[in-house]
Amino acid sequence: MIARRLAPATLVAAALLVLFAQERLGTLTGYVSDATGAVIPGATVSIWPLNGNESEKISAIAGASGGYLIRELKPQHYWLQVESEGFKSHKQEVELKPGQTLRVDVVLEVG
Repeated sequence: MIARRLAPATLVAAALLVLFAQERLGTLTGYVSDATGAVIPGATVSIWPLNGNESEKISAIAGASGGYLIRELKPQHYWLQVESEGFKSHKQEVELKPGQTLRVDVVLEVG
């Protein structure tokens, strides 16, 4: 009898743990443009842990609107790098906090 009562409670507890874990992850989003404000579709947006190495790189490609989205990231400090042919590479440090959706818009210089 006790086991039957504990089974639903165990399932609820497990579901809450999964939800809590998912909520703790973050998202990085933004737009890539040039100095005139024109969007740069196809730009490669990459991130990797500040204390890690580039082998841990996660990349996304900016869409037709110049927007990018990288989901399910661990909260920590990252290097953010944006590259596109005909433009100088852009690199900056960003901090992603638990559950945060961080918007980082990047303006690339011609070069």
